[in-house]
Amino acid sequence: MTKIRRWSEYYKVKKDNEGRPTLSQDAFLSSQLNTKNREKALNEYIELNMLVVHKICKNYRWSNIDYEDLVMYGVEGLIAAADCYDPSKGFKFHTFCYHYILGRIRRALEHHNNIIKIPAHINLAKLRINHLDEDKEYSDEFLLTLTDERYTLNDIKTALSVRKLYAIDNLDLIVDRVDESIKNPEVKICIDEILDTLKPIEKQAIELKFGLNGHKPHYYKEIDKILDIDSDGVINRALVRLRNKGLESLLDYLKWVLTKQNK
Repeated sequence: MTKIRRWSEYYKVKKDNEGRPTLSQDAFLSSQLNTKNREKALNEYIELNMLVVHKICKNYRWSNIDYEDLVMYGVEGLIAAADCYDPSKGFKFHTFCYHYILGRIRRALEHHNNIIKIPAHINLAKLRINHLDEDKEYSDEFLLTLTDERYTLNDIKTALSVRKLYAIDNLDLIVDRVDESIKNPEVKICIDEILDTLKPIEKQAIELKFGLNGHKPHYYKEIDKILDIDSDGVINRALVRLRNKGLESLLDYLKWVLTKQNK
């Protein structure tokens, strides 16, 4: 691999390769990210890899997010990939950035389609507390060890509270925990009737994702293997329709009752 040392060399290689980036180009751009030329390098990464962004975004045109917004989320993933890319490992950025772009778009879909809206920075803070048991109480002194410049103590405590409330994704648990005024078979029947409006494969995927009807919650990859489908698309399309059928308002009400109980 011929090492590129200056921008003039980079542009010459770029022209010779007609927009098909080489590993030497990727390595040069990576080396510029911690310099005053960071924005210039990021723009090059974006220009050279926008086809990857569009390729992924086209698979999610069905979502309730405008295509232009999907592209913006994809670019955010591309920039995150640039900051994590290590050219010394021998693979091109074109390959490396794919999963970052896809991950950012999927996170956006879950945020937009989620029954319970959670701020993005709290979702990220949850990653720092994945090893904690949500049923245990932790002191502020312990939680302070998980903070840094990006996440405050309040962010960590909020993320922990969200993990506890996340049980309301399991509709059976909601019915068990709400007050007596709505704890009756009619609520469960209402939920089941809404789910029954889905196709059988969609209902199965939803039940596995959110841990309904005796299932434990599963990750997308696990559901892919169990049902042999692209569960990401199936579940998110189903969620869009469920919201339109009134499931969101029902869960919002149950969440409100549960929150009142916990105060």
